[in-house]
Amino acid sequence: MLSDLNINTEGDGFTVIYTAHEANPACVTILLTGYPAFETALQAIHTEVDDYFVKPADIASLLSTIERKLLARASLESLRESHDL
Repeated sequence: MLSDLNINTEGDGFTVIYTAHEANPACVTILLTGYPAFETALQAIHTEVDDYFVKPADIASLLSTIERKLLARASLESLRESHDL
């Protein structure tokens, strides 16, 4: 889930992240913001956001992060399945 932090009201991107985590706890979540602040970065950590990018985000870094996080989730899922056998 890639979401802007300020969709409609300030910090509304966190609502998207909460909903994504509720629907799928393994969902990769990334926030984008044009207005970085210590408070929102800290909230992102507490919300367990996978990454936090300041706009304009470097597309190569963004794609690399998404790929790395998806591979990590797949590895973790594979490990869990092997222990369930």
